Amino acid sequence: MKVSINDFNQNIISMIKNPDLSEGEDILIYDDNNELAGVIIQPKLYQFIINKINEIEDAEDSAVSYRHDSDTISLDDLLKE
Repeated sequence: MKVSINDFNQNIISMIKNPDLSEGEDILIYDDNNELAGVIIQPKLYQFIINKINEIEDAEDSAVSYRHDSDTISLDDLLKE
């Protein structure tokens, strides 16, 4: 989901643009029941997380062993039928 920074009030915009390092750079959003409802993270952390996920997915893809089975019908053979 994408939202415009203008959808937030000035207080939130200020926290996003000028994070209080003593409080942490992330903004935790709680609902009326004091349960975590959302999180705003800084762009560098977001990119770091995306890169780590891609690394894990690439490693999992590389770990898959593909064996050729000569008895398996090829896609071309299936399309001819």
